[in-house]
Amino acid sequence: MPLSSETANLFDATLLAQPKPGAIVGNTGRGGVVDEAAVVAALETGTPSIYATDVFAKEPPARDVNQFAYPFEVETQGWPPDLCLSH
Repeated sequence: MPLSSETANLFDATLLAQPKPGAIVGNTGRGGVVDEAAVVAALETGTPSIYATDVFAKEPPARDVNQFAYPFEVETQGWPPDLCLSH
């Protein structure tokens, strides 16, 4: 999915509130199509229960952003390639 004005933040708070409890949401496709602030807010509610990503709206991501303070987020950038999903 290309990043465009139609796809930017496509996965927003409304969409992220729809999965069943315990759902896992992942993005290995394109940074910017997921509203990262909405992910942080959604994780605080427990839906989804886990967010996994290796792409970000701004790359490389700032390490001081509070989105990395969550124990239920998996960030794969910088992991050894044999532990990562390729895309």
